[in-house]
Amino acid sequence: MNTLLDKFAMVWGFLSDTSLSIPLAQVGLFVVAVTLFMLLGWHRVGLVVVLCFVFFWGFVAHMQSIVEALQQYSWGLLAYGLTGVALVVLIVLGLFSQREKN
Repeated sequence: MNTLLDKFAMVWGFLSDTSLSIPLAQVGLFVVAVTLFMLLGWHRVGLVVVLCFVFFWGFVAHMQSIVEALQQYSWGLLAYGLTGVALVVLIVLGLFSQREKN
């Protein structure tokens, strides 16, 4: 139990001490895309866009700093990456599934 608390404290310390930046152009693209999809009533597509941007910003764009900070916890990075990819695949499959309308 103590080691789990130590791991949590290490991750919390990384998150509170690290400054990650997101380019303004990407934030603008995100806001425009999500607003457009939500206003058009394409809620599922809007949620996919949100998931993809969060996954990209949290993992792909800042991978180098995360890997440097969590070197001995590579299993966590792998789990996060695989979970993100699996979520994107499942959501895209759900987008293309047909539901019967009553």
